Amino acid sequence: MSIVSSIVKNSPNSMMAVLLSAMKDAEVPIKKPMTRQDTIDNYNHYKKHYWDGVTFMDERIIRTPFFLPKLERYYREVIPQAADSIIADADYKMLLARTCPEMYKFLLNWLTDEYINPIFWQVVEVIGHPDLALPVAGAQLARRGVGHVGARAWQRVCPLCRL
Repeated sequence: MSIVSSIVKNSPNSMMAVLLSAMKDAEVPIKKPMTRQDTIDNYNHYKKHYWDGVTFMDERIIRTPFFLPKLERYYREVIPQAADSIIADADYKMLLARTCPEMYKFLLNWLTDEYINPIFWQVVEVIGHPDLALPVAGAQLARRGVGHVGARAWQRVCPLCRL
């Protein structure tokens, strides 16, 4: 048993265990894919296990040096750059973060900033998705405890809203 696995096993709630668990990168099952299906299986496995060890219900993760780069890499490189894929995943992440107000605010702000000026034209409709809570009036966000979405972001989002 390695030192890392012993720390994670012996004190799973410690910050060190949380860090070590979350820093692990997902393994791919087939090291040398031979067929197209092997590559697809590797991708699906990697995507499914990308967030293993990271909990979106723990605000301590936000303050670690690896979380933001991991989040950026996931949304920019791992999931397909299509609005439907991004919206479905963002909905799920926001649902996971609902019990942790700090994580919810962080994800909401990051997603707003990331998709207010999309790099790919296919993801323009992400900013207008109602379940992401971006085009909703400020009262609904205040009820969810998110009253501090940046003023610059609101100025840019509100013209896109159907209020």
